Amino acid sequence: MQIYALYRNSLKKREFDKEAPQNFCQERETIAERQGSSDDKNSEGKPTPSKTAFSSCFGTDQNALVSALHAEKRKDYICPECSFPVRVKGGKHRQSHFFHVESNPTCRQAQKGPIHLRLQSFIKYLLADEGAVMEKNFSEIHRIADVACMNTKKVFEIQYSPMPLEEAKQRCRDYETLGYQVIWILHDHYYNQKKIRPPEPYLRKKTCYFSNMDEEGNGMIYDQLEEISGKRRRLKSDSVRVNLRKSHPSPPFLRHLYLQNRTGPLYHEGDLVDSFLKKDPSFYYLEQTIKRNFVTRLQEAYFIVLYKLLERSSR
Repeated sequence: MQIYALYRNSLKKREFDKEAPQNFCQERETIAERQGSSDDKNSEGKPTPSKTAFSSCFGTDQNALVSALHAEKRKDYICPECSFPVRVKGGKHRQSHFFHVESNPTCRQAQKGPIHLRLQSFIKYLLADEGAVMEKNFSEIHRIADVACMNTKKVFEIQYSPMPLEEAKQRCRDYETLGYQVIWILHDHYYNQKKIRPPEPYLRKKTCYFSNMDEEGNGMIYDQLEEISGKRRRLKSDSVRVNLRKSHPSPPFLRHLYLQNRTGPLYHEGDLVDSFLKKDPSFYYLEQTIKRNFVTRLQEAYFIVLYKLLERSSR
């Protein structure tokens, strides 16, 4: 049995895939107000990503990166990820974006949809003071980061679709060779389900959170307590919001049973490490709740075995 995260909400079993939606604009205003920063009133007027499949916000022209906002229509550009031809399209009610002239399902940029782009935009907005940019091209390692904070050397990787474990490990290694710290955001669409996906155990030991945000911006980036046994997620707690604007270097070693596997470079306000270091009383309440839960299951298993043995002996 492995437990990767604990949180301050009361522990309870609940149905999977049912998160209470929270408004994107309220999230922005709340966090901005909490940090004492001013909101950008013009940001509400920006075009909303359409419901069609996107390729990328950037293409290349003679090895120069070109934004979809400044690209010429009907002109062929090159996808910076797979080197296939791409063109730009967009309009008054649809955000400008590049699309592949010929379909290439293996290209990572072609797999990005409106929810992925919404999360990218949300993180870029939150971390604008850190020099956050979307689709940052790192030519040295042949990677394009979903969001890169140039002032603080952080990379945010959003994962909405399946990904092999080795790919997750390689991405971490690639960015770390450049001195960037990687924060993962796994979307509920495929991750945080009863069945554990291959990269989850590896990524959850690092700085990694979940998100339930939809294409309209309803939802949040969150963390949770979870109990994993084998390849199944047996239990998870309520979701707890994580504030990405407040990050701190992780301590070199956390002397706690549920934290010793955490090797991520950073922790954020509201997450497990933050709760533990602040000595939040609810953290210790959850710890006791888990122990009681474990003992209860052992007792149940004991009585089931005892009942079967008594049933056999009576025959």
